[in-house]
Amino acid sequence: MSGKVEMILEDIKTKERMNIIIDAEDETLKRIRYGPYIAHAVKNISNKLVVLVSYTTKLYNYDKTDDKKYILIEK
Repeated sequence: MSGKVEMILEDIKTKERMNIIIDAEDETLKRIRYGPYIAHAVKNISNKLVVLVSYTTKLYNYDKTDDKKYILIEK
């Protein structure tokens, strides 16, 4: 990973929001886990290229997507 990002998580039912700063310079590894009905966005807050590693435990199902438009970051 490189750079610094702000990760925004919001429960789409309760509107509870959490902002997490992830900085590659921080030596503490951050693992962020979230469940259903949590909208998420990642925003680069550094002045350089950001590389972020993301993974899932399930294969993406193209026939049954869970993507819904939900705006967390305004331009």
